[in-house]
Amino acid sequence: MNRIAQYSLQLLTEFDRVCRDAQITYALGNKSAWDCWKRQSMGQNAFLIQILIPRSDFEKLQNTVLPEHRVLLVGDTKRCDARYADTNSTLFDYAHPARYKKRCPGLELFVVDTEAAKPTYVTSSKTITLRRNYFANLTSGKLESDTFPVFEDLEDYLLDAGGKKYQTSWRFRTIDATFSTFLMVGIPWSEYKKRPLSREALSFGATLYRFAYLLWEKKLRSKHKKPVDRQELMLARTEARFSLWERYYPRKDAILAAINQQGLTEEVQNELMPIVRETERFKSKGLGFSFDEAFLQAILPILEKKHGKKYVSELLEMIPKEYREESIEDILRKSDVHHPLLQAQ
Repeated sequence: MNRIAQYSLQLLTEFDRVCRDAQITYALGNKSAWDCWKRQSMGQNAFLIQILIPRSDFEKLQNTVLPEHRVLLVGDTKRCDARYADTNSTLFDYAHPARYKKRCPGLELFVVDTEAAKPTYVTSSKTITLRRNYFANLTSGKLESDTFPVFEDLEDYLLDAGGKKYQTSWRFRTIDATFSTFLMVGIPWSEYKKRPLSREALSFGATLYRFAYLLWEKKLRSKHKKPVDRQELMLARTEARFSLWERYYPRKDAILAAINQQGLTEEVQNELMPIVRETERFKSKGLGFSFDEAFLQAILPILEKKHGKKYVSELLEMIPKEYREESIEDILRKSDVHHPLLQAQ
């Protein structure tokens, strides 16, 4: 889990305790219910927890005394009816600088009209009609290391809420969401929203250097329209490319000079082995991998010796041409990102 997902889970544990003390009924809903049902975890890139609550219990929650720095924000976003939020922290979104004053982190609450013949609730995209009142039969479902209320007929509910797509696609976030780089700042929202973007951004160091590169990757993925169920793997590849670039860029000239002078000695092969392993890892999952064209050419003889010419040919076909035509350092320079490795030149 990323940092925001971990914190959201802490808020959920706290919210669960508040509801138990006040005898308030709720259940995990939408994608959070899917996470609980299918894999009992939030996933690497998830950062939202969604909750369904009957209207009568929501009204009771509005009159409940909440812990310090917690508030029930009603109508502050079109995504949900309300949010159980932490007013002492703020989310900072690098991937969408125009919306950097996003809001404090919180749980998304959807109010369900359980008195109707067919209970309904509204999401950002549609009104969801349930076949019956699932709150009549609740059970416990595991999410990470804790258990929380879920519907006993969870598969029926998911079919009502997400249609048949719940069986495959709900475990992944959209391209827009997964490529957002969220950070949490320990500053009250009322103070944070007054601060200029540039002053706050400069305090985050290395995370900012990845921002322009993530945006480039985001446009590349959108262009190729890869299936949604590959997003988590693509994000892992993005991180691996940038990490290897930071590791090898300072020594690039020295390593390539050694190869030109001495060939692929055992020492040089050991030096290149992390690149070889990452290339093999993503190739085994059907993704081409390369973070630098010169290093790619350097490891091809190693891969050919281990796996054969056909393996190398398939790998080269898998690698996006953008990876080979534009280097990470060029992407950062075009984006006017002053990475320390580039400033050191």
